[in-house]
Amino acid sequence: MELKAPRKHLVVMKTLLGLSSVLLVLTACGSSGASGSGAPAPQVPTEFKAACGRPGTEVRVDNNEGFVRHEDCDLTGVVVVRADGRGGAVVPAPGESVSNSVGLTIERAANGDVVFDARQ
Repeated sequence: MELKAPRKHLVVMKTLLGLSSVLLVLTACGSSGASGSGAPAPQVPTEFKAACGRPGTEVRVDNNEGFVRHEDCDLTGVVVVRADGRGGAVVPAPGESVSNSVGLTIERAANGDVVFDARQ
């Protein structure tokens, strides 16, 4: 007599395996490229520090401009939103830039450094 796992248990096991794979990938992608300590460098603007290595994190910026070195803080996929609520943009892939009609511009150098401008 052969014992078979009920179909419901197989579905649950496959789902758990899939979720654990996603978590592993997110954990690996979430590491910041910063000098091994995981802590952002002191020159990273305060509003960006919590977003280093965390794609999807929302950062609010006032009417200012700034520069973040990739080796200090990985901003890939971070959402930059104007503090006045007039729009936002996702930090693009290296070598690309993005801007919107309300004056937010994010430029990404080929090496991953980010320049943002929200002065308008």
